[in-house]
Formats: sequence, structure tokens, C-alpha cells
Amino acid sequence: MLIVLVYFALGYPAAKQDLKLDEMLVIFLLAVLANVAYCAVYVADVFAQWSSFRERWRRYRWVLFSIGLIFAGIITRFFAIGFFSIHGNDNVSLLPRDSSIHQMTKNLAT
Repeated sequence: MLIVLVYFALGYPAAKQDLKLDEMLVIFLLAVLANVAYCAVYVADVFAQWSSFRERWRRYRWVLFSIGLIFAGIITRFFAIGFFSIHGNDNVSLLPRDSSIHQMTKNLAT
């Protein structure tokens, strides 16, 4: 959420004008899907807790959590850039307008 808010603030004047209900619903849908993916990890965690690798898993599961958190942050950043760099604001436009991320987020919003 913080990443999305930062990129929204960087592209604020134009981002506010062009942010429509459909785009907000896509952002909400992506947040729900991220939550589902986060909750799905608990299934793997339960099986790891029941296995013979329990002690090793408890010691090192923070590594998997950290990798997942970094990966989620990177994906969120690219989607936020795609949503808010389309407005021509040079502060936010870190991707070219014809980039695949830009096209993907525009296709999701329409």
C-alpha cells in the first residue's frame, strides 16, 4: 500500500484526474489477490510444521518471508508505475509509455 501511495503522490495532479472507478477497482482486485496469495502460504507452513523438518523450518522461514516480501514489493512497484506513469509526469515515468507493464495495467483497467 505504501508503494502505491508513494507513486500516486509523485504523479498527484495528473494521477488524481485520470484515476477512475474502474482503475480503483482493478487496484482493489489486485490487493485482494495479493491477500489470497499471502494466505495460501499458511497451507505450506502447516505442512512444514508437521514434517520432520519442523525445527529447521522454524529457524529459516523468515528467509522465505523476506524473499516473498521483496518480490511482492517489486511487483507492486511495477504495477504502480504502470498505473501512475501514464500521465506524462516526469517524476514518475520510470518506464517508457510503450512498455509491457504500461500496456498490461491499461488493459486491466479497461
